[in-house]
Amino acid sequence: MAVNKLIKAAGRGDPPEKIKYLVEEKGMDVNVRDENGMSPLIYAAFFGHAEVVKTLLDCGADVNTRGNSGVTVLMAALQNARNQEIARLLIDSGADVNACDGQGLTPLMTAVYSDSFEMTHYLLEKGADVQVKNSKGWSALDLAKQKGNHQLLQALHQAGSLKNADLIYAARIGDARWLSEMIKNGADVNAANDDQETPLLWASFNGHVRVVKTLLDNGARVNDRSKEGWSALMAAAETGSEELVKLLLERGADIDLKTETGETALTLAQNNGFSNIVDMIRNFVR
Repeated sequence: MAVNKLIKAAGRGDPPEKIKYLVEEKGMDVNVRDENGMSPLIYAAFFGHAEVVKTLLDCGADVNTRGNSGVTVLMAALQNARNQEIARLLIDSGADVNACDGQGLTPLMTAVYSDSFEMTHYLLEKGADVQVKNSKGWSALDLAKQKGNHQLLQALHQAGSLKNADLIYAARIGDARWLSEMIKNGADVNAANDDQETPLLWASFNGHVRVVKTLLDNGARVNDRSKEGWSALMAAAETGSEELVKLLLERGADIDLKTETGETALTLAQNNGFSNIVDMIRNFVR
């Protein structure tokens, strides 16, 4: 009964004086847990009661306690984007910024999922690990990609989350600014995925002229091919991008390369009815 009083008081956000009275005068355990393993501090953090959180911490509450599901105090606070003051207080009081819950979610992942740039940046400053993956194999970067939040993607990039393969993602979506930033930071413009698809190939498939030009200007090999034999020129011809075909030809694209099924850039353009591209390839003087 006494235990429930403290947990209920913390969850309700009762005045700090009452919390302090229950702990110091009534002798209640500040780290008591209910049947779900949840402590008064977890409840206060989750419901956004900043003054109660401060009082419980002053009374010796364990800032890194966990519920039965693995949820930490910090994770509980971050469930609500309005609890940033509490999250900062917990971190400043020693909360582990890399502690995962039962599903492998970290505070950084939670901040990213909530589209909270400010908290994401703060967690990175405090040493949040950008490489950790949850039970589904997703990292904070993967979640940022799913959300389509470029601001968060760039923040994670600056923290070292992005690898060479992520240049493909920037090329695929046509983000020339982000792609240029990654190149400046040492990303390999010829990095390929498991199917040997390069950033140049993906940018060509999706018609991103500016990205293609940026890649070529920074050393992308124009005739690299995927496992199925596709080149950037083939991709541009297949999708009907006259501007890209012209650019790639001028940069040395080989018109005689063939896919595994024997298609060339010329036959791909023919099959798709792009007569202007057919003429361009036929009339190209090497």
